[in-house]
Amino acid sequence: MLETSRLLAALTELPPLVALVERSAERALDCERVHVFLENPYTEELVGHLSADAPPTRLAVGGTALGELFRQGACALVADPRLSEELAPPGPERARSLLVCPVPDSRGVALGILVAANRRRGRFEEWDATLLQALAAQAGAVIQRLRTTSSQTHRLEHDLDAARQILQALLPKHPPSVPGFEVAGWTLPADETGGDFYDFQDRPSGHLAIAVADVSGHGVGPAMVAAECRAFLRATLLHAEDPGVVIPQINRLLCESLPEDRFVTAFVGLLHGEEHRLAYVSAGHGPLLFFTRATAEFRELPIQGFPLGLSVEHGFGAPNSLEFAPGDFLAIITDGFFEWLGPDGECYGIDRLQNQLREFADRPAAEIIQGLYQAVQTFARGCPQLDDLAAVVIKRV
Repeated sequence: MLETSRLLAALTELPPLVALVERSAERALDCERVHVFLENPYTEELVGHLSADAPPTRLAVGGTALGELFRQGACALVADPRLSEELAPPGPERARSLLVCPVPDSRGVALGILVAANRRRGRFEEWDATLLQALAAQAGAVIQRLRTTSSQTHRLEHDLDAARQILQALLPKHPPSVPGFEVAGWTLPADETGGDFYDFQDRPSGHLAIAVADVSGHGVGPAMVAAECRAFLRATLLHAEDPGVVIPQINRLLCESLPEDRFVTAFVGLLHGEEHRLAYVSAGHGPLLFFTRATAEFRELPIQGFPLGLSVEHGFGAPNSLEFAPGDFLAIITDGFFEWLGPDGECYGIDRLQNQLREFADRPAAEIIQGLYQAVQTFARGCPQLDDLAAVVIKRV
């Protein structure tokens, strides 16, 4: 019984617990079989497995012998022939003697019932009832813990799924339409939610505002910061579209609201489609890889300042201006891509990233991103994604 108690405490799932209780009770009581029936309060049934290769047996709490004993909630020797019939399927013969015991939770409320059948030597005695009660109490405590944990986990999963759906809904639904350009964005969190995001916003001037941001860390906390950052960005763009104005204002707002251990690397650009030009400010976000089709070469563009949310004292300077010739593209990528580790502990790295982008340079913008993701996965060879991913490609066609 002590060994059984030790094993019960280590279990984290219900089916192994039921099997252990049934097996241990059979040994302790020296009986032919023991069955655990647990209540399903939603259907008002007692559910148990009379045979490993048969579907579960479901008995109504009302109108069955076992249900009546469950309602009584007391340990008892029973000679009810109806109960013998309810428990007849697994054995070659009817039960000769039965010992029934409730499985209580910490408050003494029955979660289910234990039924032992046919003691091999003689009939069940008072000592057998004492043993079964002790085992049932141990089992009840663990079942209560598992159900509480399962309920909490289910609520957490539900909340995370709701958060994920909300954050996914904030992402652009369709790629923007800019004459002469393809603009594509993509993101994949490392957990249910993540802190990397991108956004597109058409401006009244006819220009397109483009943003990519990476909140430090990943998970629920960074996801909340990402949603806040996006809201600040959209609100600021209502009054200004110059990245040199937008970035300092967002930085000021984030410095007032972010905890000290959070910061955001961000890229904000304004695409002038008719002029084939992009004005941008990068707050600590890199690398910014610009591919020139004429030479098939990359150059890494400069950034203008520290990440957002660190200090209002840091300036960002005037926006940089970038002109596109046909076939040129800019790849704005978060660090989850090039920091993804392979089996030997080596990062994917910037060089591999550039080579892959060059290989797909003549593909559509969306295919360039997907080709990069597939290449990183191939390199990782099953090693898990440890950081969020986001990418935007701006390509003149």
